[in-house]
Amino acid sequence: MTERAKILSIDDEPSNHEVIQNLLGGEYELAFAQDGQRGIKLVEVFSPDIVLLDVDMPQMNGLEVCKQIRQQPFGDNLPILFVSTKSSPEERVAGYQAGGDDFLFRPLDEIEVVNKLKIKLASKYKTNSLEKASSDATKAALAAINGAAELGFIITLLRESFACNTVDDLGDKVFNTLTCYDLDGSLLLRFDGKNHFYPAESESNLKQKEKQALQKAHLSGRVFEYAGIAIFSTPIVSLLIRRMPEDEERAGRLKEHLAILVEGVEARLKGLENEHRRKIEKQLLEQSIELTHGCLEELKHGHHQQRVETARILSDTAEDMEELFLRLGLDESQETQLLSLIERAEEKTDETFRESDKLQHQFEEIELHLNSLLASKVR
Repeated sequence: MTERAKILSIDDEPSNHEVIQNLLGGEYELAFAQDGQRGIKLVEVFSPDIVLLDVDMPQMNGLEVCKQIRQQPFGDNLPILFVSTKSSPEERVAGYQAGGDDFLFRPLDEIEVVNKLKIKLASKYKTNSLEKASSDATKAALAAINGAAELGFIITLLRESFACNTVDDLGDKVFNTLTCYDLDGSLLLRFDGKNHFYPAESESNLKQKEKQALQKAHLSGRVFEYAGIAIFSTPIVSLLIRRMPEDEERAGRLKEHLAILVEGVEARLKGLENEHRRKIEKQLLEQSIELTHGCLEELKHGHHQQRVETARILSDTAEDMEELFLRLGLDESQETQLLSLIERAEEKTDETFRESDKLQHQFEEIELHLNSLLASKVR
């Protein structure tokens, strides 16, 4: 059932109210006031769509009533039709100056009254529709502006996160962003196998339940809400907002933006983990190179000392054999046999040194390979 339009009649003559009742009672919802003061109160309480206002009333005439209605917040765009027995130009000008929209003259003509009411109502509805559209457009524009500003906070965080070299730097950046949103909460970053809570200075003050909620948040999905609390999470990042805005439109925008924030923080945290892992690998490589280089130097030194010592031993052995040949009185064939034994020993010794040279070369190749790996990690 269509809601009937409401009309308020303000007139000090009961007979005039009867006329209005007979003309309009079947089509409109009517209310009546016997004087100006009651009429003004009824405008606020009854919220009429149109006011029919008698000009000639005692105490407060229609012109004054109209002025006072127009001064009220609820009376600015309310159609007011004066009802009068006078139709002079001066009367009409005074009515329009007081804020009236039109005139009806007694005796009332039913066709004229009905047509004017329909025209005024149609105009009022159209004005209300335009005002609502304008209001909706303004709200949408403001929402877009606010949304762009809020999204700008996220973009700033993501851009500045690349300058964060530690997990603590990243945690501080997140809370600076929450301050821009005028939000309060706590943050968990999982890094290098450990849980890092933020803000760091208040970690000891975080309730155990809140810590547990942050630690288990990734099991409840990307976004979890309960009693005004919202938790945004990934496997390594959990952000808890203690009180989301009551404005549903802003709360909806913030959910989208904070979800993006958490995903961006996760990406940067993974970057920090990769950088941390490469740093450790670089340190291990440097230690391996240093150890390999030390072993190689010791091998070179030992090899050199062994060569010198072996050469000395062989030289001394040859001299001793020459003296022994003289004392023993060996013939030429016996001397040849002994000398061949010494030569074979020298050849075996040389072969052993060649194998040592191969091993030394292998160590040098290992050292070169480790240095190549280290150079690639630095890049």
